[in-house]
Amino acid sequence: MTCSALKNEGVSEIWNLISEYISITKENGYFQEKRKEQNKFWLLQTIEASLKSDFYNHPKVKLELEKQLLKIDKNTTTPFEAATYLLKIH
Repeated sequence: MTCSALKNEGVSEIWNLISEYISITKENGYFQEKRKEQNKFWLLQTIEASLKSDFYNHPKVKLELEKQLLKIDKNTTTPFEAATYLLKIH
């Protein structure tokens, strides 16, 4: 289906289709199941974003990250050694 809010064409038909979809999926449990999956996903995403932000904004990590990147460029450390070191100082 197509619609145009500018021309006021097909909007009510689209709204009816959406409403019908919501009704059907609520009746068969799909809506609630999908909502549970989304909530779990957003929980994990929120935690991950917060951990990353805390880590990368830590003053010692900011300073040492640049040093570790230079060491990787010079082949004096590995990415795994650098990561282990940075994770320990956080």
